[in-house]
Amino acid sequence: LQYGTFVTNHLRYYTMGPALAHVTGYIGLPSRHEIEKKLALSYQMIGKGGLEARYDAELRGTDGIRMRHRIIDSEEQIAESEHGNNLVLTIDRNIQAAAYRALSAGGRRGTAIAMKVSTGEILAMVSIPTFDPNILSSATSDQRSRHYDLVQDYEGFLNLAIQAKFPPASTFKPLVALAALESGDHDKFNENTSFPCYGKWNLPSSMPGVPASEYYCWNAGGHGTNNMIGAIKHSCSVYFYQLGYRLGPTPIIELSRNFGLNKKTEIDLPGEIEGFIPDQRWKQLRWSNRWYDGDTVNLSIGQGFLEVTPLEIAQYFSAMANRGKMYRPHLVREVRDPISNRVLRSVRPEVSREIPISAASMDIVQRGMRAVITEGTASF
Repeated sequence: LQYGTFVTNHLRYYTMGPALAHVTGYIGLPSRHEIEKKLALSYQMIGKGGLEARYDAELRGTDGIRMRHRIIDSEEQIAESEHGNNLVLTIDRNIQAAAYRALSAGGRRGTAIAMKVSTGEILAMVSIPTFDPNILSSATSDQRSRHYDLVQDYEGFLNLAIQAKFPPASTFKPLVALAALESGDHDKFNENTSFPCYGKWNLPSSMPGVPASEYYCWNAGGHGTNNMIGAIKHSCSVYFYQLGYRLGPTPIIELSRNFGLNKKTEIDLPGEIEGFIPDQRWKQLRWSNRWYDGDTVNLSIGQGFLEVTPLEIAQYFSAMANRGKMYRPHLVREVRDPISNRVLRSVRPEVSREIPISAASMDIVQRGMRAVITEGTASF
């Protein structure tokens, strides 16, 4: 008579813990749904979120089986276990740690992303609030349950980099400048196109007897008169109100779509959502109302109905730096054999799209963006 005994043993130790949790994910017993879909057997550990879920088939390996003969007190090895493959990530440990320290200080909520623009490699991705994958993967059942409930209460499982969308605000202004420069009307829109800023601007009313609407700059004292580069440098909202009003919504909407701000980036993580770019037809269908000049003015500073994910913004800026060439973001650089460390598969940089922008237009916007860092709103 033989008795078969399943002995499960798993070990995951995540050296960066909560600092990299939304990238790594964690492992746990499969849900009923996962068992029914035959993703794992009831006793097996399966990837839950992050790279653990995305690359579960690569990482899990195969189970070993031993049969114990209790009567004669001996064991027989039926099958040997095999390690899963190893993943080499694009993450830079020092940058990741620095981003985590900066973002977690003071109880902030948000995300930080660093991307290598010439390859699409993600050097850092932090989302706060976060969780401890070591507790969820290897602690006792009671500890896992308490931590899971606490994290869920604070929405700590939500990766804000790819699973939440927000108005892009001032990060959108360089795109509006680029849309104006690429509109084809070089007499009207060029590097020297200038508007005054006295802290607010009055949008003319299109209806008789209705007063103009006031739109305010973030700097109540105003920025004076700026050309396009100066407006980008100072992030002058009043400048972009006027630029967008004269340009109209269509060029801005079309260029936003060319940059993929309404498309998933296809990063190698599960659960990514896509941004949203409004237009006149959508507003008519959604609100039974036409598109107003005020909608264009709000769009021109990245507000209103516009929503994008932080990773879409990172990819859009990488394309700005690459003069229109956009790479698909990725976190895995190599898949390696666990015993020999031989490279089984390398992830090559992949161009996801190329935005046709003239060199002259890109030069102007890049000079403005450079001025933001050297002497503008992001200088130190």
